[in-house]
Amino acid sequence: MILCRCECGQLFSVEDDLAGSEAECMACHRVLTIPSQSDPDADNAAAEAGAEAEPPGSDVPPILETGGSRLRLRKAGGVGLENDTAEEQEGTTDLNEPFRPPAPKTKKGGLGRKLIRAVVALVILVLGYEFGFGPIAMSLLDKPTLVAVRNGESGGYEAVLGWRRISQEVPAGATVLFRVYVGWPESQTLTLRPLTAGAGPEQKLKLQLRPSHSILVNVNRKSALWEIDENAVKNRNVDAELRKLVQQIAANDMPTAGGTAANAVRNLVREAIKGQVTEECIDLDAYRVDEFAGVTSDAAQKQDKLLLTGLPMRRIVFGNGSASVTFSQMENLEEALELPAFTVSLLPAVTVNVPARQPLRILRTAHSLRLQIHLPNQVLKVRRGQFPGSWDYLATCKTGTAPGNGWRWQWTFNGAGELGGEKVQVTSVWDMKQMPTVRTDKLPKQ
Repeated sequence: MILCRCECGQLFSVEDDLAGSEAECMACHRVLTIPSQSDPDADNAAAEAGAEAEPPGSDVPPILETGGSRLRLRKAGGVGLENDTAEEQEGTTDLNEPFRPPAPKTKKGGLGRKLIRAVVALVILVLGYEFGFGPIAMSLLDKPTLVAVRNGESGGYEAVLGWRRISQEVPAGATVLFRVYVGWPESQTLTLRPLTAGAGPEQKLKLQLRPSHSILVNVNRKSALWEIDENAVKNRNVDAELRKLVQQIAANDMPTAGGTAANAVRNLVREAIKGQVTEECIDLDAYRVDEFAGVTSDAAQKQDKLLLTGLPMRRIVFGNGSASVTFSQMENLEEALELPAFTVSLLPAVTVNVPARQPLRILRTAHSLRLQIHLPNQVLKVRRGQFPGSWDYLATCKTGTAPGNGWRWQWTFNGAGELGGEKVQVTSVWDMKQMPTVRTDKLPKQ
């Protein structure tokens, strides 16, 4: 047996026939050449190690031995492998294999630490965007989130919005507007505190805010809000009924078609009004909004959307006219129809020229129907002179009256001019088909 020592101080023994071969020290992985005879220093070290580590009579060698072509290494004084099996030869190396440096050791827990760092960085990024960079970016872009609070109650509230603690007073019947900037969707609480002690409990509403988004809070659903589809009627006309009515007015006959024309307009109004909105939190981006909420909308981008209004009255426009509806009294309508050009013949030989697009006003209540035409800048020509002034047509009827009954109508001219060398005020009234009654009043001299 040949005993030798590695530069790192480890001892090992090999068979004599392996002299001149190269071996790898498993302690330091140095490659060394096995000498032809034992190193004297190694012999002495092995003897000392054997005396310290092995009990008397032990057959276990004090240093590592080789088995066949494998080199088994052992630290001096350590406990060696007792069996030469494949499982127990872990840590040995084949002398004929090339040298390979050891694989780098990985630190335990490295993946977990990286994951924790990634989560912390993500949380910092999210919070920074939500409370810092995101709102600042929306502010610079002038894209606020609008929260309109409408109070239809008889008492006022203090409204406090979200963690920002923005507060405003909301008087009875008023609408206030909050402008906030959010980086991405977030949930905030709207707190409503009655201004009068004992008026009721504090209320809290959860609002879902989105960047550049608008919502309306209808407190306790007390405000009447209406959806109107103006696109459904904007190109519709009241034609057949209007033509018949114009024929009757031109002939100075009973205007029975006035009732059918008024009913046609009322049907258009009913088609346009879709109903009330009953939600407490309303997405205003789904509507075109009129001025009641204090929220301006880009009408060019929302022409195809329904109109949301909270005003007590709204004017609905259709093809050849319009109608103003009072929502609290839906039976009351103030309608206007654009008339075609026509001429009215009155006794004895008076004509009234009605220009095109002149409005015919129809006032409808629960109990009556009224038709009105006002023609300014007219001239009444008679044998005794010409009188500049204006014409007015008025026809009335009680609702529920059978067609052909209950109508009264008249034409009235009011003007001024010279008569017999004096300035006079002239009022002429054509009551239904009768001859006119004329009244003249002298004007004071200037």
